[in-house]
Amino acid sequence: MKFILIMTVCSSIYQTCINPIQMGEYNNWDSCARQGYAKSIELLDELGSEKVEQQRTYISFLCREVKEKIIVPKPKPKINA
Repeated sequence: MKFILIMTVCSSIYQTCINPIQMGEYNNWDSCARQGYAKSIELLDELGSEKVEQQRTYISFLCREVKEKIIVPKPKPKINA
């Protein structure tokens, strides 16, 4: 089972969020959740304290399960000889 990390950066001052961003694919829930917290801190660091304070920035994330699709090839056509 795989999980996709999806993150959204929002401003509580402006009541807006950017479109959700897919941040990676993980083999289990634990890895996805831990990376969600770690990447949230990285994003806040990148934005800088001043911008985070001015816009009251917050980050939300979720781990969405990806259903693995099994691809079954179509049968070969019969050739009449």
